[in-house]
Amino acid sequence: MDFYGLIRLGLGMEVDGDGRVLSGNAKGRLFALGVWTRGSLWEVVAVPHIRDAARRVVAALMYFDRQFDATRRKG
Repeated sequence: MDFYGLIRLGLGMEVDGDGRVLSGNAKGRLFALGVWTRGSLWEVVAVPHIRDAARRVVAALMYFDRQFDATRRKG
C-alpha cells in the first residue's frame, strides 16, 4: 500500500530529523512519529526514541506557529 507516495520501501514514511514527511502530497505539512518513520529512521520502536522524536515534532510545530502568528500580525 502506498498512501499517495508516502510509504518508502514498504517500511514507513520518509521524514527529516524533525519528523516532517518529505514525500507525497502532504510534503512539509505532515509530521510522523514512531513506526511510521521507519522508512528513514529505521530504529523507532523504543520509547526513548519516540519521546525524543515527539519533542522534535513539538519544537518544529511551535516554530511554525510563531512564524504564522508573526506573518498574520503584519497583515
